[in-house]
Amino acid sequence: MPQGTQASSRLTVFRSSSFRIVALFTGCFFLSGMTVAGLSNYHGIQILNQQIRQSVANERDEAISNAHGADLSHLRPVIEGFVQNEPGFYYLLQDARQTVIVGNMLHLRPVTGWRKLSWTHRSLPPPTTRSSDTG
Repeated sequence: MPQGTQASSRLTVFRSSSFRIVALFTGCFFLSGMTVAGLSNYHGIQILNQQIRQSVANERDEAISNAHGADLSHLRPVIEGFVQNEPGFYYLLQDARQTVIVGNMLHLRPVTGWRKLSWTHRSLPPPTTRSSDTG
């Protein structure tokens, strides 16, 4: 078979209606799969954000309830207890001058509403206890 004839027979496959139908269905399947994946991702992120907001609201409500008020003198021991007993959560109690009162996070500038914190806003290192050297 001459070489030119073999090349032209390959090109006719791309021109056939069977190939076009398969290519169309493949494209539609790919687009619908990407659409479903994108919508699932968006919905999953929305659910996670809702759960995080609910968790933060629950922690806030629990702290205020345990403190029997929202003033610093009552909140300080409650937040100290949370920091010691809840290692998976981060807490920060600041006064009106933005001085850190207690917490396991670095200082934050107050903003209205919600904000996202990056991993670069590291938590404070755990407190070190010194044992007396009797040697």
